[in-house]
Amino acid sequence: GGRFNLPAGAWTDDTAMALCLADSLIANGGFDPADLLQRFCNWAEHGDNTSTGVTVGIGQNTLRALGDYRRTGRLMAEPFGAKNDGNGSLMRLSPAVCFASHHLETAIDFAVEQSHTTHASPIAEECCRFTAALIYKILRGAAYGSAKEDSLALGWSDTLMSAVAAPLAGVDDALIPSGGYVLDSLRAALWCIENTNSFENAVLLAVNLGDDADTTGAITGQIAGAMYGYSSIDPELKKGLFGERRIYVTSQFLGRSFADSQ
Repeated sequence: GGRFNLPAGAWTDDTAMALCLADSLIANGGFDPADLLQRFCNWAEHGDNTSTGVTVGIGQNTLRALGDYRRTGRLMAEPFGAKNDGNGSLMRLSPAVCFASHHLETAIDFAVEQSHTTHASPIAEECCRFTAALIYKILRGAAYGSAKEDSLALGWSDTLMSAVAAPLAGVDDALIPSGGYVLDSLRAALWCIENTNSFENAVLLAVNLGDDADTTGAITGQIAGAMYGYSSIDPELKKGLFGERRIYVTSQFLGRSFADSQ
């Protein structure tokens, strides 16, 4: 049940917003902020892309950004304020990388642009850039360690480097906060990856950190999914997932749409 009292296999805002992004990229053959924001509004107001027909988990910053879009047509969130440093755009970015999985710069650009619609702070943007590069390199065949090293070499702020550059294997979980701050969420996800050897174990470790459990799990799952692949996920986890076939088919369309548009 959890805090939203959902049935087993249902999803929260993380997956719903990722599906909105996937649908928008496929429908437009690329990134369109107005279309994406409209899909986010349809999710928030009408339950589109939810697992149960009810919208749950919408963050305050996202709600404010959608309100600004409704009132003024604003396509980019305000860049200042502590809540702009939240993890709400990092949790949903993998469709951007899957869509542009043959072109690194485009994958990173789309990941950043989708972030800007609701979370436009410098640190949220940087975490999305780094994670997009990491997932891209894994999808292109690099092992996690090499992908992380290559992604770090692209150049980042001291703030990000101090949080994620050092190996995280063996770090005590007491040193891994898992709240809503985007850099904490990224570090927690990498910690889960570096202390496990399977998709299931990584995601279970993530959600059992507690606090913002669904988002830590979603960020970890994006990276672990790229590493281990769909076929490696325990069939019992897939069997109980709401809309499993819809998610699988959407992922296949993502992989083809960008290539077809070039």
